[in-house]
Amino acid sequence: MLTALSAAVIIALIVLGVVLRYRMFPPLPRKIASLDDAERVVHYHVDAANRRLRRDAWMLTFVVSHLDVERRLVSVRLGIHYRQRGYPDYVRGFQQAWANARIMLRAKENIAAAFAKRAFQAEIETFT
Repeated sequence: MLTALSAAVIIALIVLGVVLRYRMFPPLPRKIASLDDAERVVHYHVDAANRRLRRDAWMLTFVVSHLDVERRLVSVRLGIHYRQRGYPDYVRGFQQAWANARIMLRAKENIAAAFAKRAFQAEIETFT
């Protein structure tokens, strides 16, 4: 049976492990030095949006097409796709399509804000 002291030590080690994991290997890069770092930033926000869209069989996709480190400029194409065969019923599902488009625009704003924190200007083009 665990005593209170050993339980406290175990909890402290778990908290320390979580803090070190996110301090040493953050999900978002602190600096953007390559196209891969830019893709990690976009991928993080697109995955967050896709978790909201998954139940409706919609999916966001992206392409980081250009990164200019000297001019601090990044170009991103962000699209929304329906994953099932055929096309979604836009007439009956207009409210669903509208809500999903709002999720895409919120992801676009989050991506632009994430790049602005790192002193980059993001040119984000959306497509369907």
